[in-house]
Amino acid sequence: MKVTKVFYKRGATLNVGDYESVKIEVAAEAELDVGESLEEAVESLRQQVSEELRAEASVIRARTKARKIRG
Repeated sequence: MKVTKVFYKRGATLNVGDYESVKIEVAAEAELDVGESLEEAVESLRQQVSEELRAEASVIRARTKARKIRG
């Protein structure tokens, strides 16, 4: 078997207060480059997906905080 593509998905559930939560998921798919190992590709996607998930979580937290301030 020859692996040519790799897919990575990660999610998180954030408590936004008032007994509410938001579930976010980020996924990415890539084709392996010539000579690139599956492990290298997965690690690269893991880093990219994790960074994007953290950024999305920050946006949600900021919106939640702004909403609480406005009342």
